Parts: sequence; structure tokens; C-alpha cells
Amino acid sequence: DEVFYFDRAPWPAGADGTGYPLSRVDLGGRRAYTADDTDGDQLLDSWEISKFGHLDNTGDMDSDGDGESNLHEYIFGFDPDDSLSRLRVTFNLIEPTVLNWEGKSGRRYSVYWTDDLSKPFVRLASGIQYPQIGYQHDNAENDSPNFYRLKVEMIQSE
Repeated sequence: DEVFYFDRAPWPAGADGTGYPLSRVDLGGRRAYTADDTDGDQLLDSWEISKFGHLDNTGDMDSDGDGESNLHEYIFGFDPDDSLSRLRVTFNLIEPTVLNWEGKSGRRYSVYWTDDLSKPFVRLASGIQYPQIGYQHDNAENDSPNFYRLKVEMIQSE
């Protein structure tokens, strides 16, 4: 998913990477039609054809009923027709805290943390690429809450 973000109105300044998250709440409304995405649903036509055989499914649909939208499965690199193919993050809560996930090639991962959901998340690591599929948080306080976000980005093959 990609959006052009600026540190000025109408965008909230706190969503600049280390603050509160800037989240999509609706895939409807504006659509960007391109040569690679002729139906404007943010899914490459070639991916839709390879996964569904047609362009009738949209990014906001959950074709396999696993709780992840087709767009998320596209970004994560998982199969939108297999409910067992989804992003899973596991935690080892014994000191130090270790997060692991099933990484995919062509993706870059960033880990964010906060100990209070009323505070902004802090970026702990970025640029993590497959085959690395985890992060060790050495300074996590095990007697207080720890909340994590995993950001997944698609990267262009070179």
C-alpha cells in the first residue's frame, strides 16, 4: 500500500513514521487506474488473474474468510484463496522478547513498539528483509505491557 504523505495540513503531523498510525479506513472512493491495475482496486491485474482467474475480486474483499483482505494478502505475499495462508506473528515473552513471523521474499519489515496504546509507537527496527524473519527486543519491560506493530512493505525486484 502506498500513499504520498506530507508533514503539513491536511495530514496529521503525528503520523510521520514514529507517531500514531495513519490508517486506511475505506478502500472505496478514489481509485487509481493504471496499466497494471485496470480495475483500480490496488491489486495488480496479473496477480488477480494468477490467484482468481478473473478481475472480479477487489482489495477490500476477504476471499478465503481468514480475516485478512485480499489487499493485505497481496502485500504480505500470501494466498488469498487459502485461509491457512496468512501472516502470523509469534512472541517469546521470556527475556529478551523475540518476535518471529513468516517472512516472504520481496518484502521489507519494520517493527514498532509502545508500552501504552495512548502513546505513539516507536520504531525499533526497519529494513528487515527475508530470510531474516524476526526481531529481538532486548529492552522490553516484561512486567509492563508491550504492544508491537509489524509494518510490511513490498519492494521492487531489481
